[in-house]
Amino acid sequence: MLDDTRARKKKKKAVIAILIDALGWELVKKYKVFSDIADYRTGLKTILGFSSSAVPTVLSGVSGDKMELWNSVYYSPQTSPYKWLKRFEWVPEPLKENRYSRFLIRQFSRRMAKHRGYFSDFAIPVKYLPQFDLCEKRNIYSPGGLIGNQSIFDDLERIQKKYKVYSYVQGASDEHIFSKVNNDIINSTSDVFYLYLCQLDAFLHAHVNEPEKVKQKIRWYERQVTNLVENAQNHYCNIVIHIFSDHGMVPIKSTVDMITTIQELGFIEGKDYAVMYDSTMARFWFMNGKCRNAITQKLFELEYGNIVSDTILKEEGAFFEDRRFGEIIFLMQPGTLICPSYMSYAPVPGMHGFSPDDPDMEASYLSNVVPNVQPRHIRDIKRTVLNTI
Repeated sequence: MLDDTRARKKKKKAVIAILIDALGWELVKKYKVFSDIADYRTGLKTILGFSSSAVPTVLSGVSGDKMELWNSVYYSPQTSPYKWLKRFEWVPEPLKENRYSRFLIRQFSRRMAKHRGYFSDFAIPVKYLPQFDLCEKRNIYSPGGLIGNQSIFDDLERIQKKYKVYSYVQGASDEHIFSKVNNDIINSTSDVFYLYLCQLDAFLHAHVNEPEKVKQKIRWYERQVTNLVENAQNHYCNIVIHIFSDHGMVPIKSTVDMITTIQELGFIEGKDYAVMYDSTMARFWFMNGKCRNAITQKLFELEYGNIVSDTILKEEGAFFEDRRFGEIIFLMQPGTLICPSYMSYAPVPGMHGFSPDDPDMEASYLSNVVPNVQPRHIRDIKRTVLNTI
């Protein structure tokens, strides 16, 4: 009789959705991770681009071109949060181009622009910052975070489900997030717990080529999630667990100094052309035809990548009529990194943002229930989660 009383005090159902950034399908298969708690397992095609588009795609179920969110930075001098810097072009470069000045510039620019999303100047030279705007202007982990589109959090509001969201936005580490969720499972009345865990991504960037370290890190996440599920089982009658990622991680085999290659053509950056050297792609905008023709010809000659056609961009949901994200987009071959780039000064062992057809780029989805419709793309994750709520 005592056991029956305790059972009746359990809350009815909990849906736990865990987005582990960079938990690729190749890693899931290699380490058989979460096999004790998630029988259903499949790989998912990711998007062309980075987490700045992949995560919103997971949250919304639509591609970047439908959200006007793709790579973090786009060409827009008129709306740049850094346009005020043009008044200080006379200031010597060494006084602007150091970590202290960059920190102050970043903080002031974010405050003036009232951005609430992810805000960074990456490694873009300060003198070029006034050319660029950032696409994530709101907190995407909250209702209304995706301008003009519905995220899963908007849907949860609409159907009046009690839910809690956890991410780095609250300044929390992955370890702290697990602790917070475990506490909320015991004390809250929420039906849905949505976790975004970002630190595996950073770890794999640095250690993807070190199998033993990767294994230990993966097992740590496995233990944390297993403990979370066991805790939930003590307080809910029914538990549905979704574990998924936005992309994988590609081991880097070589680097190229593309910046020097383009500079040697003799055109002036900021006057003849603008460019964003992402770590795996270079995106160009042109101010005159002569420069366009010369750089385009050089890109065709390079063997370590290729220009992405409009056809491919449209297929991948990354085509924008106004070309804000690049008039020409040059994509590196998987495993080859632009270094230095405007994302990082130094090379890293692992990177994503390559062709989504590369096996190491494939994302993953795992669950303890079989979906009504098999997910095949990260766009399908939102629908799959909602169908269990």
